[in-house]
Amino acid sequence: MRRKQAFAALKEIPFYVCPGTSSWNTVVGRTDNAVANLVSAAHHGRENGAVGYLVTDWGDNGHWQTLPVSYLGFMAGAGLAWNAEANDVVRNQTHTRTHARGTAHAHATPHTHTHARTR
Repeated sequence: MRRKQAFAALKEIPFYVCPGTSSWNTVVGRTDNAVANLVSAAHHGRENGAVGYLVTDWGDNGHWQTLPVSYLGFMAGAGLAWNAEANDVVRNQTHTRTHARGTAHAHATPHTHTHARTR
């Protein structure tokens, strides 16, 4: 019973999700890994009541990567923090590939979604 009470108390503590740019220990970064982590953090943070989204950039073992290598993570993270659904590039790419397979006019134009908020 104490364990359940302790877990319930933890739910009341404000927290941030803090995904990284996945550029540490590399020269060019890990784009697929960065995007997957950023998307996952945005969705899990939203589902679990995170109060913020902080993109981190680590430079282990001498910070090999130059700053522009981290820009993708910064920009994707900013978009996901602002509106995770509209900026979920992983889900939108999957939808685009599925949509392209089902049509005779598959071309390079990305399929975009616009979500309007109503009051």
